[in-house]
Amino acid sequence: MINLQYADREFRKYLSGFDTENEKIKLKIIHTDEVVRCARDIAERMHLSLEDKKLAELIALLHDIGRFEQIARHDSFAPDTMDHAAYGVELLFGEQKMIRRFLKDDRWDEIIKTAIARHSSFEIGEIEDERTLMHARLIRDADKLDNCRVKLEESLQVLLGTDGETAGSQSITPKVWESCLKRESVLSSDRKNALDHWVSYVAYFYDIYYPETFEIILEENYVSRVIHRLPYSNPDTAEKMNKLEKMVTRFICKKIRERSSEEMKKILVVGSLNMDFSLHVDHAPKVGETIFGDSVSLIPGGKGANQAYAAGKLGGDVTMFGAVGKDSHGTALLNNLISVDVDTSGIQILPDIPTGQAFVSTYANGDNSIIVIQGANKELTKEMIIQNMHFIEDCDYVVMQMEIPVEVIQYVKDAAVTRGKKVILDPAPASADIPDELWKGLYLIKPNETELEILSGKTCSSREEQIQAAREYVEKGVEHVLVSLGGEGCLLVNASGETFYPAEPVVCVDSTAAGDCFVAALTVALCERKSLDEAIAFAQKAAAVSVTRKGAQTSIPSREEVEQ
Repeated sequence: MINLQYADREFRKYLSGFDTENEKIKLKIIHTDEVVRCARDIAERMHLSLEDKKLAELIALLHDIGRFEQIARHDSFAPDTMDHAAYGVELLFGEQKMIRRFLKDDRWDEIIKTAIARHSSFEIGEIEDERTLMHARLIRDADKLDNCRVKLEESLQVLLGTDGETAGSQSITPKVWESCLKRESVLSSDRKNALDHWVSYVAYFYDIYYPETFEIILEENYVSRVIHRLPYSNPDTAEKMNKLEKMVTRFICKKIRERSSEEMKKILVVGSLNMDFSLHVDHAPKVGETIFGDSVSLIPGGKGANQAYAAGKLGGDVTMFGAVGKDSHGTALLNNLISVDVDTSGIQILPDIPTGQAFVSTYANGDNSIIVIQGANKELTKEMIIQNMHFIEDCDYVVMQMEIPVEVIQYVKDAAVTRGKKVILDPAPASADIPDELWKGLYLIKPNETELEILSGKTCSSREEQIQAAREYVEKGVEHVLVSLGGEGCLLVNASGETFYPAEPVVCVDSTAAGDCFVAALTVALCERKSLDEAIAFAQKAAAVSVTRKGAQTSIPSREEVEQ
């Protein structure tokens, strides 16, 4: 068995050979002790075996042993002066075999050696043995966890080489910000100023692995405390740091939630991406009438992008498949999706084709009307789907709408159903000439009352008429027809019967993305293995929050707001 007391005594003897009054040596001794404590805390929360708990602490004790020689030789922590991890491995497992000084038994040597060698690498690399991989991840987590403490306690002059005011007045280098948007750690070569270094410390959170570590980070409020240690006098920097705080916090909450399910099911959204030109006017103009609007703003939209964005912001594991032009609107749409953890690798960027645009008029009573210029959305083809079939194969739920070509929707639906995926279709904008073949095999469709009338060609003003019209689609092969009825609630019709879900009253400001938010929230809840009743209740709460705000994606609530 590993004797931690003995190993610690030998470690202190080893340290006695260095100048323990040196401030850098002192800093590393404190760091080592704190990493041991962090490793112990993480291992306890993971409920590891007693042997693995002790092994985690021993690795933490020895992980930075090469640092002391680096300081003695170079008086620096800079990576270009020495690879301290590689030196530590050589010290422990090379000719000196110093590991035997701390541990007589050699059965854990490969685990210790690999964990120390990889603990400070930019990427951990491939490790086939599961136990070794676990300890390599654990020491990286423990090391980064204590770095939060260091960033809060150490002077900014030591950490950044300048004061906080100077760093906070600087701008974030584009490549550094791009890494943050992609949820990646920042390459040291991309850092150009003190602020970049500070941002890279925040980006460390993206490299944490275990939910248990994320729990500690939340409990200690490390994200906010580290970010707000600097005063940001540069307005653009202040805005980005606030955005980074929200992005990192959502990322952490999502990682913790993923642990609560066996494995979070995956969502593929296939649909439109538009830049919305949002107009606010008193009423819809009559033919020949000219009216004045209150304001106009550019807001990322498109029913597909809205649903992907909402699902990502609500904690889903989401990939978006669609098309944008190679223009500034397309770039803005991609970045907005990335900001809520949506995988945008399936989005086709088409040269010489403009990104889709929508002109949304919102009226004083909260209603809206929309004119859509399809642009790149119209250029989606079956061939693009065939070339990217792995996105369908890798997902559990496929969500679609009607702002892309019908033949593409039909092809995706068939491919997904054949592969055992559940397909949810939001039939908007509705059309009366949709072929019956499209409905067969769909898990759920969600028309609103007006869309149900257009689809069925029947009046749906009464509850009985709504049920009768919805029942036709169950008979055509749809498993569940969920009719949204605005402020009234929603109606579910399936083979088991009909269920009405009343809505809680809210003051409607803008209903632009309410339906998209509803579909996204419903799908996220189903991916978390909630029952359909529970998923509908969650979707109603999310949509209720969204209508109290203006815009499309700007109206989407966070998970925390829905669960309040």
